[in-house]
Amino acid sequence: IFFRLHSTMSEEKFTVDCSALSDSLATSFKNSKPWLIKNFLLLGLTAALIIGLAVPAPGALLSNIKWQGFRVVQTINVVIIFFISGLSLKTDEITAALKAWGPLLYGFVMILFVTPLAGFIAISLPLEREFTTGLALFASVPTTLTSGITMVREAGGNWVLAMMLTVGTNLLAVLTLPVALKFLLQFAEVNIDALDLLWKLSITKLVPLVIGKAVRMVSKAMRSFATNHKTALGLTNNFNLILVVWQTISRASSSILTQTFGSICVIVLCGVGLHLIYLLVNITLLAAFRFRIKEHKACLLMCSQKTLPVAMAALSFLNEEQIGDAGLVAIPCIVGHLSQLFIDARIVASMRPSDVKPLESPLEPPSPLADNGAEAEEGAPKV
Repeated sequence: IFFRLHSTMSEEKFTVDCSALSDSLATSFKNSKPWLIKNFLLLGLTAALIIGLAVPAPGALLSNIKWQGFRVVQTINVVIIFFISGLSLKTDEITAALKAWGPLLYGFVMILFVTPLAGFIAISLPLEREFTTGLALFASVPTTLTSGITMVREAGGNWVLAMMLTVGTNLLAVLTLPVALKFLLQFAEVNIDALDLLWKLSITKLVPLVIGKAVRMVSKAMRSFATNHKTALGLTNNFNLILVVWQTISRASSSILTQTFGSICVIVLCGVGLHLIYLLVNITLLAAFRFRIKEHKACLLMCSQKTLPVAMAALSFLNEEQIGDAGLVAIPCIVGHLSQLFIDARIVASMRPSDVKPLESPLEPPSPLADNGAEAEEGAPKV
């Protein structure tokens, strides 16, 4: 009888302890969930770097699946990113942004034609060819797909103008990026096929973006879906970007692990320095143009940032026999992306008007089109 009583009491205690532990874990997850969502991209890129270097075989295997010159898995990841971005585009926001034609023109010129000139500085640095190529590639791509819009809105800037700069420059970059890279890298004695890159970027970036936008326009159900699942779609975009980075790092893990700590530190400093140069140039020019304060903030942030997804998409289509190990080329792009997020987050905090509440961290986009998405303002166009 005593044994049975003891066993029953032990079982009840075990059940209570398990229940308490389960409740505690559930509460902890609920409390930490917002933080995890906000920092999903940062955590994911860190995990991709660690796993890709520690266990490179799975990522390298997926990355080496090719068909007609395309890396199949990475191409699927890129197509998903830009299809979701097109699905999130709102026509009314684009139309409204066209009214600010002065700042809009400034943004297009700076993003597509002026900031890529920093690539000449990059290729002249006394670094390994892969690192200078990576810096030149990152300098050549357009503005961020998402984080910039989030930051502009949080800073009290014209987020609709930021949206238009994002859409317009990323569409035109299909034409300008191959030419810019061809022009820059020939000075580093790196030859690329600009027409081939143009074709591949059109297929994997422009076409999915247009299809996504068309689906949104013709399907009310898809419009509602995109509106009601902004965070989920944003996380899906970021997850696919993380997968692209993971495969790239895995494929070149042996080369990356041979680099010295000092060389990695130099790359970090170069990534930070590139963004600081962009900020300094834009601060100087915008002081002369004297745009309205909201347009000033939008142009400063959007014209100083570069997008990682487009850089990784372009990198996946470049011939490694010509550019070297893609994993090494990717490092400056990743460092540049993370450095601009952290630096600009501090700038945004100093710009934020007192009546604007802080939004979610720019490391994670509430909406897929904002490299971290932006929620629409109350009363803003919804279509």
